[in-house]
Amino acid sequence: MVDGGDESCVRFGQSPWVAREMDVDEHIAAGRVTVHDDSQAFLAHLDQLDVDAEAEEARD
Repeated sequence: MVDGGDESCVRFGQSPWVAREMDVDEHIAAGRVTVHDDSQAFLAHLDQLDVDAEAEEARD
């Protein structure tokens, strides 16, 4: 097994990195991506994700 790797990936001859790249390709193909106009918009989106997660935790 590759150090730090996922055993299922190694069995199929894929490194964990390749498996993650394939996951990303699936998300892109399904349209599950967000594109930002600039770095400020990106950071604002990350901040909002934090706010949303905290609100979700508070409801639980």
